[in-house]
Amino acid sequence: MKISEIIKAAATIGAPFFPALAATIRVVNAFLPDDKRLPDTATGSDVDVAIKGLPADRQVELLNADIDLEKTKVIENTKVTQALAEVDKAGASTRPAIAKSFSRTVCFVVILIASMWAYAVLAGKNELLEIIIDSCLMIVALIAPLLAVIRSYFGLRTDEKNTRQHTANGLASPLKGVASFISAIRK
Repeated sequence: MKISEIIKAAATIGAPFFPALAATIRVVNAFLPDDKRLPDTATGSDVDVAIKGLPADRQVELLNADIDLEKTKVIENTKVTQALAEVDKAGASTRPAIAKSFSRTVCFVVILIASMWAYAVLAGKNELLEIIIDSCLMIVALIAPLLAVIRSYFGLRTDEKNTRQHTANGLASPLKGVASFISAIRK
């Protein structure tokens, strides 16, 4: 894609939201003196103004230059992934803490209900047994979301470990669900 096309497409969009513009800014900055370099947040209009400040032969050379968008997309996606990994590294204790607190809550509820049931059976309190049996659906409804979060957490951990292991061995990540079914049919 030509730089002139990128500038038109990103006239009011900042580079962080348009990967091709970020690549264009790097190319244009190579032609600009140090004191006139564009920031990473520049818009297409800013790039256009900077190019118009260059000599005519440099302007033509720059505006007709091609940017490899596929390479740019890969580089930008890599930067995003690295940024997310850095954030996750620092906050990697959030999901385990949530899963742990939910696990404790579920254990407390189960132990409480089991204790009440045992007391009712041993003491011969039929009314309490009927109340416990009648409230089972409500108890399940209350702890089901907690159980779903806990299962999701451990499922995600397993998926992350499998993906990491496959990547380290140079293999493709295993397909799941409908994708694995379609892949099996194609073979």
